[in-house]
Amino acid sequence: MRKEIYTMISQEVINKNNLNGVYYLGKLMELINAFRPNSIEEWESAYCSWARQTGQAERITEAIDRAFNICSQRGIDASREEVREVFWGRTVRDCWIGRERELKCADWIREQGFKVETVDDETDRKYGVDLIVYDDKGNVLLGVQVKGVAYFYRAENRERDVINPQKYKKFKAQYGVRVLEIGYNDKGEMSYNKASLEVALGLREIPQYECFNF
Repeated sequence: MRKEIYTMISQEVINKNNLNGVYYLGKLMELINAFRPNSIEEWESAYCSWARQTGQAERITEAIDRAFNICSQRGIDASREEVREVFWGRTVRDCWIGRERELKCADWIREQGFKVETVDDETDRKYGVDLIVYDDKGNVLLGVQVKGVAYFYRAENRERDVINPQKYKKFKAQYGVRVLEIGYNDKGEMSYNKASLEVALGLREIPQYECFNF
């Protein structure tokens, strides 16, 4: 499947029509944290078993059918199997990848001497944060959203440009501190905004450039 078709199905069909919501999938992050899988294969197997046992599988099928019908109506050249693959990749598999990034980021922050809370699904959906960082007195220091680097470089990204900024405002209103977005590359390295995170945690000073001293 061409990359542009994958992106179109992901953003314009699945995301815009909320086919990746709790109604269709259940609370993915709560489930993956409850199952504690050691591999993506374990996670997919556990999730499929849960979906069949709870009847959620019917709603997943409904979401895939809706996505395929929308693609057909919009003239997007994709088979139902291709739509199913995009749906599964952008939901269940991305949940595993996202969790791995979050755990890696949380471990790094803890290594710097800070307490980190991995938030529940409800908090994530309300405020758009994956982690909450506390200082040594228990005060909230920072909210952190962890993403793959592609999130930051897509030309059009409604989640990045519209939805998440609104959630971050709610977080700041509630806790009085900002949310910082952190990006990981395909090698599992923190490659976007690491310096900003270090500044926010007081691990490095804000660089001073003489050429900016007007």
